[in-house]
Amino acid sequence: MKRVLLPIRIVLAVGAIVGSIVLFNSCKGGDNTQLVPDPEFSSELIEDFVKNKAELKEALPDKYSAYLDFSDGVNLAYNEAETKEILRSILNSINGDDATYYSLADHKMDTIAGNPDDIFKKATDPKQYNHQAAPVRTALDNIVKEGKPAILITDYEEYDGKTIHKGAFAKPYFVDWLKNDNQITFLIVNYKEKNKDKKLFFTIFDGNPNKLTAKILDAIKGKASNFEKFVMSNSNYEVKTDYLAANKGGNYHTEDGLDNVSCVQEDVNEPDRFTLMPQYKAEYYPLLASYTEVAVNANGIQNESKPFPPYSFTNFLQHIFFNFQNFAYDDVELDVKVSNAQADYNKYWQYVYAFNQEKPELGVKDNPFFDEKGNLRSEWKYAEQPLGEIKDMFDLEDNPSKGDPKAKTFPGFKEYGIAFDDEFDCTQINGANLSDLIRVDIVIKDVDDKDKEDIEKLFKWGDYDNLSESVRLALQEVRPIGKVVYTYYIKAPEPTE
Repeated sequence: MKRVLLPIRIVLAVGAIVGSIVLFNSCKGGDNTQLVPDPEFSSELIEDFVKNKAELKEALPDKYSAYLDFSDGVNLAYNEAETKEILRSILNSINGDDATYYSLADHKMDTIAGNPDDIFKKATDPKQYNHQAAPVRTALDNIVKEGKPAILITDYEEYDGKTIHKGAFAKPYFVDWLKNDNQITFLIVNYKEKNKDKKLFFTIFDGNPNKLTAKILDAIKGKASNFEKFVMSNSNYEVKTDYLAANKGGNYHTEDGLDNVSCVQEDVNEPDRFTLMPQYKAEYYPLLASYTEVAVNANGIQNESKPFPPYSFTNFLQHIFFNFQNFAYDDVELDVKVSNAQADYNKYWQYVYAFNQEKPELGVKDNPFFDEKGNLRSEWKYAEQPLGEIKDMFDLEDNPSKGDPKAKTFPGFKEYGIAFDDEFDCTQINGANLSDLIRVDIVIKDVDDKDKEDIEKLFKWGDYDNLSESVRLALQEVRPIGKVVYTYYIKAPEPTE
C-alpha cells in the first residue's frame, strides 16, 4: 500500500494519548509482538479510517487517450452540426500534454500529432475517410491494458474489407474495465450513411471518481442535445438523507430534536461525535447508551396510537433515500450486511500509532516501528482485515415512514430504515462484543437485467447487434450482487451493571 500522510490532527491526537496498554500481534505473527495503546475513537480517526479504506483502490491516472474511427462513412455523422460540436468540445476538453490521440483505419492504430484544432479539422475532413477496417478490438485492448481514462469514437462496425463480422466482440473488454469498479458512459447519436440508419458512439472509459466523464459532459453542456446517454456502472445511483441538522443523523429524535433513545453524541464540541461522510457514503454513530439501555429507552416511549416518528421509536436509523432510476439494471433489491469491524479498526489504529512514533537515526536496525532506512516496517502498514459477519442484529426496512403524514418524499427516491432484528435482545451480539465497532452495510441483494429490447433500442442499428449484445452480456456478467451502497459505523459502550 502506498504510504498515506496522516493529517496533523491525527499526529496531535496520537501524541497526546494516555491510556492502558494492550498487546496487538503484528501481521507477521510469531514473537514480533509490539506494545501499543488501546484504540482510541474520535470522529477524525474514524473519518480517516474510512478515507484510507477508500484509497486502497488506486485511482486512474490523470492522463487520457482518444481513439477516432477514420473508416469510410463515419465522417457522415459529422454532417449533423450538433454532433460536430460534440466532437469539437470533447477534443478541446482533453487537450494538452495529458492526452494521446489515435486514428483507427486500415487495420492500424496510429498516433495523431497536432493540437485539438488540427485533429478536429482532420476528423471532419471527408478526404480523411477513404479507409476501411478500423481496428476497434485493438483500441479496446489498448484501453484495458493502459488502464487510463479514454474515449473511443466509433460505430463499432467490424469490417475486414470483405465481411462485416457479427458477435459480441467488445464484451470481454467491457467486463475487464467494469469489474474494477470503473464505468463506461455512451453518448449515442443517430446518423445516415447513404440510405442506411446508423449510430455513432462516443464511449467514455473512466474510473471513480469520474473525472474524464465530468470533463466531457461539462464541455458539451448546452451545446448539443441530439444524443442519448447510457452508463454501464455499479455506482450510478443517488443517495439523499433528510436529517434535522448537520450534526444529527438518521437516529430517532423527538419533535424537539432530542435523541432520548440511542443517545448518539451530537455535540459538535466533542471529539467523538456523529459524523456524516457523504463523499464516502458513510456515517458514524457513537452511542452514549448501551444496546441494553437503547432497548429500555425505546420500550419506554412506544405509543401504539401514534405509530409514526417522531412520536415513537420504530427504526434505529432511517431517513435515507436511494434513487436507482439511472442504474444499468432494473428492480434493485437492497439488504443489510452486519459485520464486526473492530479488528479492522485495530489494524488501522496500529498503523496510526506506529506512523507517528519518533523515527530513529538512519542505520538503526532494532527499532520496532521503522527499519534502518527510516521506512515504516511492513507489519505496521494498514491492510484491510476480514470482517466477521454478525447475524440477527439489524434488518432493512422498506418505506419506514409509509403512512406518516409528516414524512418527506423525493421524486424517484425510496426511503429505507435500519431496524433491530427480532432475534436481537440487545444483551449479546453473535460474533462481537457489545462495545465493538459495528459496521452495517446496505448492499444490493438482487437486480433484474435490462430487457434486451431496451438495450437494442440504444445500441443496435439495422441488423448489426455487435454492440448491443456486448453491452447486454457484459452487464449480466458484472451484476452488482453484494455491492455496498452505503455504510454505517456504530459504537456503543458496554452496558453498566
